Amino acid sequence: MKRAPRLPGPALRRAALGALTLALVAAAACEGAGSYVFTAQRFDASAACLEPYRAVEVVEGPGVAATCPASCLTVGAEVFVTTMCPPLPTIATELAEGDEACVAARAALGTTCGEEPATATDGSAPDGSGPSDLDANAEDAGDGA
Repeated sequence: MKRAPRLPGPALRRAALGALTLALVAAAACEGAGSYVFTAQRFDASAACLEPYRAVEVVEGPGVAATCPASCLTVGAEVFVTTMCPPLPTIATELAEGDEACVAARAALGTTCGEEPATATDGSAPDGSGPSDLDANAEDAGDGA
């Protein structure tokens, strides 16, 4: 007669169950934790424009979303504008909407430092007030002057 295969002993089964439980707990902990790079645009007050987005700090949180209303924050003496949703970086302080620096920074939304203002397709200036400087320069160049 053949013998039936031996099942693992109780100690081995407990060890395997413990290892499986530990692996599941570790996996659940990793799913709950996360981090992402919080980005914002630095406000250049002298040029009244916003620099391109740049990293401010790595933030612990479940994920990144840039769908919040524009808000202002300071990092040291610098003012930044961002549409990223909280949590905020620990190195940053949020400014009130009515704060003078925030009002000026929010007024610069859409104005990126170092970029020429967009020209409408009808030749008007971006504010719709008339011919853009770009078109005026093109006309001057064509008359031989």
